[in-house]
Amino acid sequence: MNKRQPKKLIGVSTPLGTNVIYYRNPVLVAWWSAAFPGFGHILLGQYIKGGLLFIWEIFVNIHSHLNLGLIYTLQGDFERTKAVLDPLWILMYIPLFLFTIWDSYHEAVNLNRYIPLINPTKVKIKQKRINAIGRNFLTEKKPFMALFWSMFFPGTGQFYLHRLFESVLLSFWFIVISHYSRFHQGLLFLIMGDIDRSNQAFQADWFMFLPSLFCFSAFNAFTDAVESTFLYRNTELAELELDYQNPHFKVNFPSQS
Repeated sequence: MNKRQPKKLIGVSTPLGTNVIYYRNPVLVAWWSAAFPGFGHILLGQYIKGGLLFIWEIFVNIHSHLNLGLIYTLQGDFERTKAVLDPLWILMYIPLFLFTIWDSYHEAVNLNRYIPLINPTKVKIKQKRINAIGRNFLTEKKPFMALFWSMFFPGTGQFYLHRLFESVLLSFWFIVISHYSRFHQGLLFLIMGDIDRSNQAFQADWFMFLPSLFCFSAFNAFTDAVESTFLYRNTELAELELDYQNPHFKVNFPSQS
């Protein structure tokens, strides 16, 4: 019996991580890029490009005092907003910010054009990869478990899914941002009921990065877990068909009278 081998690649699984192709809403991808440059590209599995844009966002944002200006604007204190913003850094920020949104949108559109060419029941991905540095098994994942851990510590949901590049990026920058924002110190005072000391402890310009980081980590882990489970089930179906089903065998269903 000749086994039909799948021709389209839908994902890569190695001991260093997993990267899977699936449909992404281009508008949603662009929205995440607007919320935090780099997030849209990470959603698409472009970890190097997304990581560089992520670092660029933090670097330019801090030097331009954009987060502080946003806080003062929301408070209605426009004079302090004008005083704190650095126009030279803002002018550097705007073009690449707009490019990030545009590029992530078009990358998502191009990726989605490839997906209809793939038969989901004939996917090509190795379920078990083992070498001297580690192992990786493609198995069913629980989406709410990935969501749960990501809400406690960004990046841990990605560790659970064996998305190592994503998890290292998100975890490392969560630690850095938490340190400079004095997040845990302010949280400790808040738990103790000392609201004044808690407000004084938080560094607002760095703290403003955390809501986006928590929300993106949770969203990304949840959606990746759903798609990983879908891929696992279809891979199992493809393996059964290739190994056991005669390619000339057809199932004829009785017609309804």
